[in-house]
Amino acid sequence: MSHVLVVHPPVTIARAFIDYPYFADLGAVQLAGALRAGSDVTLIDAYAMPRSTLFWRRDERGHLGAPVDDVLQAASEAAPFDAVVVCVTPFHRPPHRDDVLAAVLRGLRAIAPEAFLVLADAYQSGQHYVESDAVLDAYPEADAWVKYEGERTVPAVIEARAVGVHRGARPELDALPLPAWDLVDLDAHDRFRARVVERSGRAAFQFPIDGRTLPAVTSRGCPFRCAHCSSNPDRVGDEPKTQRRFSEASLRARVAQLAELGATRVAFLDELINVRASHFDAVLDAVEAHDLAFEVPNGYRADYLGRAHLARMKGRVTTVSVSAESGDQRVLDEIVGKQLDLEDIARVAEDAHAEGVPLMVHWIIGMPGETAAEVNRTLEMALDLYDRFGAEPAV
Repeated sequence: MSHVLVVHPPVTIARAFIDYPYFADLGAVQLAGALRAGSDVTLIDAYAMPRSTLFWRRDERGHLGAPVDDVLQAASEAAPFDAVVVCVTPFHRPPHRDDVLAAVLRGLRAIAPEAFLVLADAYQSGQHYVESDAVLDAYPEADAWVKYEGERTVPAVIEARAVGVHRGARPELDALPLPAWDLVDLDAHDRFRARVVERSGRAAFQFPIDGRTLPAVTSRGCPFRCAHCSSNPDRVGDEPKTQRRFSEASLRARVAQLAELGATRVAFLDELINVRASHFDAVLDAVEAHDLAFEVPNGYRADYLGRAHLARMKGRVTTVSVSAESGDQRVLDEIVGKQLDLEDIARVAEDAHAEGVPLMVHWIIGMPGETAAEVNRTLEMALDLYDRFGAEPAV
């Protein structure tokens, strides 16, 4: 059986970072779970090592994870291996050559000059995506680059030692093994996130990451075609956007795994977790069964979020987030293409206030084609919902 080393490398972030770079290791952990169906797998997670931390460099970028030397020392101790998979994230800013990722790759190539080295973005859904076929040009140390979802394609590329750029094939979600969290030092993982909170310079996190907060997804993709969104990056041409969801049984198994590992909170990173009521009900059933807190940083569709949902979420979530984008219906319909009635935003704000659930509403100012009067209507609606219902505006 071949020995495959999977590496989630450190990343660098801006001080005003968005999204959740501290959850970017989920792709590597899930890919490790898929690879060990046919290989002996070692996983090095730069977010779960003794010296994993956040520190600010002289160029004002934050180094997130263990020092590169620690990652390479762990790789040296794991040698020999037949193949290496290094997971590339949006925070490595592809396709340009990132200095931290480059240092990791140079070191790995020196440790194992004959190993087949694959770069994979291990896309899970829910984070921004940078589309590029030029990644190998920036990283000549690598033999292959697998775009999009990797669980089916990366093992095949390794087996064939197929060089070049490869398009990841979509896996059947229920056929995927559980993420390989058992290969991660979760105590070190917890300490890493605590250090991120301490050193980020942020007064508060809308979606806390304290305790044992572990990331998960219950679906991949989003069926809506909002103009500003980068979801479903592997869609070809005019192919319809779709969402694939784990079955209720698979969802229960994934939440149960996290509970057994001692999770106190689950961060669900879905693009859109509540597009189907029965699916979201199953999510709520699963977290209630294990008495877990949870957060959904990417937010919910307001038109699918009912007061009964909010009542069940009270005390389990810190913040409920919905996106209005604009306070003007024309902008929503003709520019954003959101397929949303603004009355649903107002209804959710009222319902959340009545249930005592903190609400944050996202707005976008200055969309191409938006007039000054329409911008003002957005500001007026945001202020009105804050004044009446305490809905925090995020612009």
